[in-house]
Amino acid sequence: MIIPDLNLVATLPLLFLSAWACVLLIVSLWIPKDRTHVSGWLTCLGLIVTIVLVLSSPEVSQEAFGGMLAVDGFSNLLHLLFLGSGALATLLALNYLKQHDIERSEFYPLLLFSVVGMMSMAMAVAMTMAMPAMMAMMASVTVILMMSVVMVVMMIAMKSVLTI
Repeated sequence: MIIPDLNLVATLPLLFLSAWACVLLIVSLWIPKDRTHVSGWLTCLGLIVTIVLVLSSPEVSQEAFGGMLAVDGFSNLLHLLFLGSGALATLLALNYLKQHDIERSEFYPLLLFSVVGMMSMAMAVAMTMAMPAMMAMMASVTVILMMSVVMVVMMIAMKSVLTI
């Protein structure tokens, strides 16, 4: 049996952000409902650390997971774009979710998993790797959208009950 070269160092930003999202999902169980902004700030911290890891990665092109992932300058540029947009979305969500009273601590780990999916797609060499990454990203986005729809329906129901 041939063991593929995993090259985990090349995928360190991806692995770190995945682990951070898992830990944040577990930690958010113990964060009180009135302090869910802590999850948002922890999300920003994880994204900033991942940006530092991407910027400190070597400039040479590398392959990982038996040639399924490629880490090069273009993928690092896309990583920075995705991580920056994730940080911006997190900062915007901190105030928006609080204003509309739809603050849930699960939002932030789902956002991180979406960024992990985007980063995986940017590193994919072939579509056989891009499809699972796209599915992971789309699953997270779907859950976020479903949560938003449920919250809007609940707000409309509450307003109609209170006006009767």
